[in-house]
Amino acid sequence: MMGSCRTGSMNFSAILGLALTAAVIWFGVLETPEHLKQLLIPQIILLVFGGTLSASLAVFSFRRLFGIFRFLLFGVIFKSRSRDYSVATEVVTLYFNYMLSPDKFVVDFKFHPFLVEGMGIIKKSKMSNEDLRDILESRVEFLQRQYNSDTQMLRSISKYPPVFGFIGAVGMLLHQVSGSGGSLAQSLVPLLVSCLWGWVVPAVILLPLADHSEKICDDEIQTRSMIMHALIVMNSRQSVTYLTETLSGYLSVKDRKKIKEFTARTIAQSNLNRVVNKPEKFNPSQKEEGKSKESA
Repeated sequence: MMGSCRTGSMNFSAILGLALTAAVIWFGVLETPEHLKQLLIPQIILLVFGGTLSASLAVFSFRRLFGIFRFLLFGVIFKSRSRDYSVATEVVTLYFNYMLSPDKFVVDFKFHPFLVEGMGIIKKSKMSNEDLRDILESRVEFLQRQYNSDTQMLRSISKYPPVFGFIGAVGMLLHQVSGSGGSLAQSLVPLLVSCLWGWVVPAVILLPLADHSEKICDDEIQTRSMIMHALIVMNSRQSVTYLTETLSGYLSVKDRKKIKEFTARTIAQSNLNRVVNKPEKFNPSQKEEGKSKESA
């Protein structure tokens, strides 16, 4: 799945969410360094996190667990998702560049990877719109399966921390009953801390990440669906106006106006006014033949 992530900048929303969670726990539960010391009992942390990891390894392969770690790092913290409007401007720019010089056209890899991949298919092979749609849809479905698999994996792992937290609480209770001494309040602290860690890990970390993965999947599928339909329009050499209207169907009302203004500016700066409304008359080979006759 990570091959589809666009990295390079930090997801400040995720960082802010984690920071606010830490602040809520500090001011709502801890308040003092002494309370933090009571919360960070090494045996309990080892039991909850180590037990969760060992149970996960018993169910999932190391490769899949490492993939989850990469997803958390590059898919959440350092995930930089382009807005659909930005992707739409990339589509328009790419189409104009392609029409200007179809033979010398080179795909810019700074664009959305699915757009780059699709334009590479269009440039290298001539195929029908139906065949192109089948190819692109299969790749979108593959990405969706990967996201769904990661989401289900996170939700499966979230079942383990409460179990090990409860095991730790029972162990601490048995230890106190055996006569370790101390007041009742002191005896209950490790038990409650074990239960706390058992529920905090899934509730604060794993389940929110699973929901976030699901949201990322929905957003990415929406973006790739827009790109797919735009690529089909480009493959059939439809007009830039038709392409813009196709893109507008995936944008908000505000962004629809912006993409049309962007297209108009691009047309004004180029020499493609003649192909905007009558693309069927635009033939790159005829253009090259015209140049040859003029030079002759």
